[in-house]
Amino acid sequence: MTREEATIQSLLGHIKALEETIKALEQEPCEDAVSRAEVLKGYVTVAMPYGAAKKLVPVDYINNLPSVTPTRTRKWIPISERLPEDDGKYLVTMKGIISNFFYISTTSYAKDLHKVNKYDFKNGIGDGWYGYDGEYGYYKIDNVVAWMPLPTPYKAEMESEE
Repeated sequence: MTREEATIQSLLGHIKALEETIKALEQEPCEDAVSRAEVLKGYVTVAMPYGAAKKLVPVDYINNLPSVTPTRTRKWIPISERLPEDDGKYLVTMKGIISNFFYISTTSYAKDLHKVNKYDFKNGIGDGWYGYDGEYGYYKIDNVVAWMPLPTPYKAEMESEE
């Protein structure tokens, strides 16, 4: 193997390691990153033995800085703002029909209800929220006020063999 080939092999190994690191970082975001500028504001000068001085940042100061890492929090989307882009099940907030209480449920949304069931939903009815009852069939739901995508299901971690 020539020197150039060895260099290329080494670089390819480094690239692969970097790609794996990036993939791991994308899967598990760091939730404790803080702003470098804010940390620099917290420096204090501390007297050291023999007349020396050292700049340090107190741990309490760092611990009280807000995170700058974006979190993956889900927010309710009012139906007045927008409706889902895809057909499927969603977590919804509904307003009670008889009283003014709100409750959370899951329900389905379709861009064309006629495609869901052509007998229960007449052609041209358009998009909407719907449910299904074993006795009465499909029905339209009109009291959804906000929605969000369903969270990802829980996955049990593999237990290590002993």
